[in-house]
Amino acid sequence: MRANLRTIQAILATLLLAGVPGAAAAQSDDDGLGDDDDGGDAKPAASASADEEDPNATHWGVGLRLRYTFIPTGMIELFVERAEGGFSHPGFGIEAIRKKGDLEIAFGLEYESLTGNPGYWIDKGESIPADEPDYLEYDGFGWITLDASFIWHAKINDMVSARYGAGLGLGIIKGDVLRSDARCTSSDISSCTVYNPRRDPESDVPPVFPVVNILVGAQIRPVKNLAINIEGGMHTVFYFGATTAYFF
Repeated sequence: MRANLRTIQAILATLLLAGVPGAAAAQSDDDGLGDDDDGGDAKPAASASADEEDPNATHWGVGLRLRYTFIPTGMIELFVERAEGGFSHPGFGIEAIRKKGDLEIAFGLEYESLTGNPGYWIDKGESIPADEPDYLEYDGFGWITLDASFIWHAKINDMVSARYGAGLGLGIIKGDVLRSDARCTSSDISSCTVYNPRRDPESDVPPVFPVVNILVGAQIRPVKNLAINIEGGMHTVFYFGATTAYFF
């Protein structure tokens, strides 16, 4: 009898030693406290949080400008009685950009030709043949501009944003406007001829001129670090064009 009792006690002890740890582990798993499950779930969450980009982080970029600049004849004739015509030329430049959130600050360096058609100009309030017009020609006339603009963005979707802004700068004048004296025999401009072809540099052209920037357009972000801007506005002269920028 005692042998049978000892045998039963030995069997029960073996079952307890083998079964209790398993039961404890199972209970731990059921409570969600297992090391394996905790480690597996917590690490991806921490990794996702670390990879999320701060929307207010500051990024710097570099860009290339390509623009078509123009001034219509009608606008020039707000300041003179007659102009030979307006002008239109391509312009190009580079820029450095600081971006934080929806605001960009763009610092630009640009060259634009300001050459027009040679011809007869009549000052405001004068008329021919009573007054003598000036015959104007251009010798590499243009400017190099330095400017800074504040540009805001309104998101339309993940790829496209509306874009608008303004800024100021300075333009350094290059080349000359050359003036010669002319005389007319009637009120028809075709009757005018140059009688004193001195080709003097026009003294009224300042060496430095203010630049006023106003722009509106759209920004396209095909990939995270690349921006393509399509815009138009004023760079003292009117323009429309595009810029491409890469952000680091």
